[in-house]
Order: sequence, then structure tokens, then C-alpha cells
Amino acid sequence: LALKNNDIDYIAWSISPAFIIGIQMDPEFGVKQSAERGFFYLGYNMRPERRSFGYNETGEDVGKPLRRAIAHCIDKQTIVQRLLQNFGIPGDGPISSIDPLYNSSIRKYPFDPEEAKVILRNAGYQLTDPGQEPGNGNWWLNPDGSPIGNGEGGLIKILTPPMSYDPIRCHASMMIASQMQDIGLYAEHISMDFGSIVNRLDQRDFDMYILGWRIGSDPTDYLYSFFHSSNSEIGRASCRERV
Repeated sequence: LALKNNDIDYIAWSISPAFIIGIQMDPEFGVKQSAERGFFYLGYNMRPERRSFGYNETGEDVGKPLRRAIAHCIDKQTIVQRLLQNFGIPGDGPISSIDPLYNSSIRKYPFDPEEAKVILRNAGYQLTDPGQEPGNGNWWLNPDGSPIGNGEGGLIKILTPPMSYDPIRCHASMMIASQMQDIGLYAEHISMDFGSIVNRLDQRDFDMYILGWRIGSDPTDYLYSFFHSSNSEIGRASCRERV
């Protein structure tokens, strides 16, 4: 809006997809488009204190079936089509498919809520009402009967920036939480400012969150920051599912 009002001369940042078509059609503006290897991602707290999502005290990854089930609750194609208006690509890992380093054989998790239920059943997850189908109100519990989330009543909180900061990630979080509820995972989208999310991550006080990663260096250094073992003590120990 400031650009249209001649209050500024140039925007050196990504434009919200909702504005792109209008700007492209306006002869007063020029738009430069380039491929971005950055991504939005969903992260989990995999520390033993939040053992539902990752490792227990003995180092066993007990949360893997849950993460696999949640991966099948993410409708990436709809996120790209509706929220990004096709100005994006569904991702399957931390390396973009436009990158020469991309491994096309990486395991993919299509949107399949029924498969998510099968994964949880086969892994021994329990239901609050075993006689009913899982769904909104009939929630899954851990195999040992404990609640999955750390919120009140076992709520799984998905932290995300507010609508005013990033409507795409905010809407995506709402969609994922809704799909998780539909298969019986008691999840809720929690919007908070970016600084508060970072503080919660640093304090390891979270279940799940959605943030993004811009890649401004070449060669890229983010894989080292994310995954190298030297960062294990100070890192957030979170598994990232590319959104």
C-alpha cells in the first residue's frame, strides 16, 4: 500500500501472494521474480521431557510413529494452491527440489488422514473411547495411556506467528491443527509474536511450531546449523517436516 501511495520506491522482500497479481497488472509497477530455496517447516520438541514427539530417557525414538502420522495430516498441495496461490512448491525435505543437491528418492508423505490413523493403531496408540472411531473429541493417547500434548487435557499446541506477521504460516497452522483433530489428535493452533516463539524454543517449552528459513548464502550453511552433531547441546533438538 505504501508503494501504491508513492510513500516508498522499492520493496526488497517477498510480496504476499494476495497482492502479486494486482501489482503485475498495474503498469506503474515492475515485479522481479526469482526462485527461493528457503522453506516453511513444522518442528517438534523431541527431547525426553516431551517424549511423545521424539526420544525417551534411554534414547529410543518413541515419537516416530506420531510424527509420521502428523506428516500425513499436512495437505501441502492445498497450502501451495490456496495460501501461496501456486507461488511455491510442496516440499519433502530441507533441500528444495530446485536445488541441484535435491535427492528425488527422499521418502514422501502424501496427504492421507486414513493412513495416519492406521499408523497410530499399528503403533499401539490408545483412544479415550476405544469403542468409537477416532476423531474430534475421541482423542489418541500414547501407547502407555498418557496424554500426547503437554497442554491442559493433553492438548498439542502448534506455535505460529500471528496473522499480521505471516498469514500464510498462520493459516497453514490452522489447517494442520484441524486435520489433526479430524483423525483424533487433540491439537490447537496458538498464535504468538515471533520473539515469544523464539523464547519458547530456547527454553524448550513447546510441543510443535511453524517457522520459516530463508537461504541467503551460496554455498548454503543452514544444513550445518540444523543437523551437525556439534550443535546438539545448544540446538533445539527438533525434527523438521518441510511444509
